[in-house]
Amino acid sequence: MSNKEDYINIGLMIFSCGLAFLLPFELFLFSYAVLGPLHYLTEISWLHQRSYFATGKRDYTLLILLCLLISLGVIFHDIFVMRKYFEGFFQPDTLKSIMRNYSVWFPVIIFTAFIGALGLIAFKKTSYKLIMFGIGLLVGYLLRDTKFNMVFVGVFVPTLIHVFVFTGLFMLYGAMKSRSVVGYVSVLIFIASGLSFYFIQYVPEGFSVSMYVKKVIVNSGFSAINVASIGFFKSGVVTGFDVFGSRRGLMVQRFIAFAYTYHYLNWFSKTEIIKWHLVPKKWLIGSVIVWLGSVALYLYDFRMGLVVLFFLSLLHVFLEFPLNFRSILGIFEEIKNKLVTKKSTTSILK
Repeated sequence: MSNKEDYINIGLMIFSCGLAFLLPFELFLFSYAVLGPLHYLTEISWLHQRSYFATGKRDYTLLILLCLLISLGVIFHDIFVMRKYFEGFFQPDTLKSIMRNYSVWFPVIIFTAFIGALGLIAFKKTSYKLIMFGIGLLVGYLLRDTKFNMVFVGVFVPTLIHVFVFTGLFMLYGAMKSRSVVGYVSVLIFIASGLSFYFIQYVPEGFSVSMYVKKVIVNSGFSAINVASIGFFKSGVVTGFDVFGSRRGLMVQRFIAFAYTYHYLNWFSKTEIIKWHLVPKKWLIGSVIVWLGSVALYLYDFRMGLVVLFFLSLLHVFLEFPLNFRSILGIFEEIKNKLVTKKSTTSILK
C-alpha cells in the first residue's frame, strides 16, 4: 500500500470515529445497509479471482455449503416458522424446540468453517482438508454449550472480530510488508480509535434514539452484539435499557459503528488491491444492480433486507477466513524474518 493510501485511511478513520461519536446507531444502520452489500459483492469477486487464497481452486465450495446450512436456518426461522403464515402446521412448543436445537449448531458451524479454513491454506491434499473440517466440527460440538462457543464464536467472530480484529491484522501485515512508517502509524491510530470509545464516554445532553432505530436494532437481532459486548463490562442481567440508554450501551454502540463503517471504507480505499478498472464490466454492472436492489429492500423493510442478504453477508465472512489466516501467518513470517536478519547482523558485528 502506498503512503497516499495510508494517509487516506487515516482520514477515513478520523471521519468514521467522529461520526460514530455523534450518530452511533444511525451510522451503523446506514453503513450496514448501504456500504455493506457493495462490500460483500466486490470483495467476493476479488477473492474469487485469487481462488480465495486456498491451495485448491474448488475448496471454497466447502465454506459455501456450511454457510448455506446456517442461512437455511435463518430463512426457516423468519419465513416458515412464522405462525401467521403457517399456523396449524406446527405447535408453538414444537417450533421453539426446533429452532432452539438448530440455533445451537450455528456457532458450531462457524467454528467448523474457521478451523477448516486453516486446512485450506495449510494442506494440498483434500483428505487432510476434510480432516481439519472434521476436527473443527468435533471440537465445536464439544464446546457447543460453552460461553466461548455461543458468544465468542457465534456472536463475535462473524461480526466484531471480522470487522475490527481481522481488519487490524490485515493493516498490520500490509505495513510490515511495505516497511511503511505511515502504515504502522495508521495501525496505531486504528487501535487508538477503537479504545477512544471506552475512555471518552461523553453522553450529549438530551441524547435519545428514535423508536424506528430502536425497533430496527432489536428486530434485526443487532442488539445481541451490544448485549454480548456489554456483558464483558457488566455483571448481572443485561436489559434493553443498557443497549439504548446507558453510558456503557452508547460506548459499545459507538465502537460497533466505527468498526463497521471503517471496515467498509477501508476496503473501498484499496484501489491498488481491488483494481476497479480491471473488474469485468458485466460483473461490475451486475454488482451495482444487486447493490441498488439491496439498498431499496433495506429501505422498504430492514428486517426483510437482512434475511434476504444474510447468506451473502455471512458468505463473505466465511470466504475471507483463508485470507485471515494468511495475514496472521504472514505477520509471524515477517517477525521471524526480522529476528533472523537482526541475529545475522549481530553475528557479523561480533
